[in-house]
Amino acid sequence: MLKIGDKIYYIDYEVSKTSYTIQSIYEVKDNSFMKSGTYYRIHADNCSDLSGYSQLPIENIDSKTGRFFSSQENAHERYKMERKNTDGMTNTHRKEIENVLKDGFIKEKNYEKVAEDLQHKLKITSLEESSINLFLYLDDMKELLAKEMTQRYDCLSNKKRNRIIYLCQNYYYLNLYLSGFLSDCNESHTVESADWLIKEYIHWLVTDKKVSMKRTSTERNKPSFGTFEQWCDFIEYYIQSRKKYCPKFIEISNILIKDADKRLENN
Repeated sequence: MLKIGDKIYYIDYEVSKTSYTIQSIYEVKDNSFMKSGTYYRIHADNCSDLSGYSQLPIENIDSKTGRFFSSQENAHERYKMERKNTDGMTNTHRKEIENVLKDGFIKEKNYEKVAEDLQHKLKITSLEESSINLFLYLDDMKELLAKEMTQRYDCLSNKKRNRIIYLCQNYYYLNLYLSGFLSDCNESHTVESADWLIKEYIHWLVTDKKVSMKRTSTERNKPSFGTFEQWCDFIEYYIQSRKKYCPKFIEISNILIKDADKRLENN
């Protein structure tokens, strides 16, 4: 059993450098929110003291299906095994994956449903494939689909392609957040504007070309405030804020809100 102050490493530590420190150890009796057992209260090392806390059952450390490990070596071995199994899954089920992608780019709002259906379809179907499908997590399937969908962007830097892969996997949630933000700023056509911003952000990642934010009388999909650079920063810092506290995301949000308020005052 680990003790207070010990480090815990996430499965992809060698890539993400995500680690945690045990803050306390406590017992829980079965209730509506948590099942009985011993838990670690952990804190993400890349977060400030104001955020990054979570609970983790002790049996999840170094377990066969767990994502947290007591040493960098254990995390590395499991990560290597998972990548190997994911690669094997890709080769074994290439035909099924290609069939899913035949209809073109998966509709973004149905992306997670497509991944879930494919995951269910590719679950263990025979003894020979059991080792390949043993680590077939939904997140792995979503990542696999995203990578297949973004092969045409292989020429980009890892950072840019990873951004596009992230947007494929999380398009719906970003669109939802953007739509809500635009609505709070009294914009109309918020869903269309959010969709336009995400796609133009991807286009900018690929081409480095910035688009004009000036709207014609028929263009309703462009937000009426903020520069293109500011919206790109908003999306970039939103992505960063999903993993750790990101003060720049708060800053760019306030800049855009002030710009929206100024526009309303002038109208």
